Amino acid sequence: MSRLPFLLLFTVGASLAQQTKPIVATSTFYDVDDANNRAFVEFSKNTTKKLVEASMKEDPAIRTATLSVRMYAGNPQPEGRYRFVIIRDGFPVSNAERLAALAPKAIGMSYDDYLKKATSLRKTTGASLRQRLATTSGDKPVVLAENDIIRTDLMKIMPDRGSDYFDFERNDWQPMHAERVKTGAIKSWSLWVFRSPSGASRLYDAVTTTVYKDLESAMANPGYAAIYAKLFPNKTFAAVSDRGRTVRTLVRGDIWRVIWSASRP
Repeated sequence: MSRLPFLLLFTVGASLAQQTKPIVATSTFYDVDDANNRAFVEFSKNTTKKLVEASMKEDPAIRTATLSVRMYAGNPQPEGRYRFVIIRDGFPVSNAERLAALAPKAIGMSYDDYLKKATSLRKTTGASLRQRLATTSGDKPVVLAENDIIRTDLMKIMPDRGSDYFDFERNDWQPMHAERVKTGAIKSWSLWVFRSPSGASRLYDAVTTTVYKDLESAMANPGYAAIYAKLFPNKTFAAVSDRGRTVRTLVRGDIWRVIWSASRP
């Protein structure tokens, strides 16, 4: 639950300006020594989740909170085997006072003692803040379940092609993923832009997340060409693939397994 430098330095034009209540996600990444792995997972399931659920009752802006473990990592090999994500309405503010008040009743220990125990089990390796631009789920929170699979594809946008890239994802890829939701191939798909970290030297600017019910579904051939031909009979998927290479580069794709998740009804 580390604080993030909420620097809003990445401009994506009108697509963000149109959002009156942005949906944002804070992600914190952890590495855990092998000797502490079982204890960390059990503490997170039995204690952190309870504290999060209590916080959700006090803060209606929180939509979901999820802890997942990285199963497969693309290149370059990243730090952070575990990822803790909170998705909420609006940009987050400090909630230390609320957590301090909730902790004794929710988890039977002070918030300071909770932090001491948590930090003894894991090492924070990074954090990010991202804002949602598109999703197949409408305005409903995505309900994740234990052992769901999340694929994250991290994108670097070509210089001065931000608007083209976001239009590409919304106009070509989002309809295909919406069709996959209808057929049960995936549970949801979303497009996010990073707001922090920022700067010209960062490795990626945007990320798409795809949620599957299991690893078998995540590894199955998605059949994009056939889906695209059905949705857009006057266009070719090959042309879409070629256009994609002009607006972005796929930096890395990772596969995550959900350990636990708490969602607002």
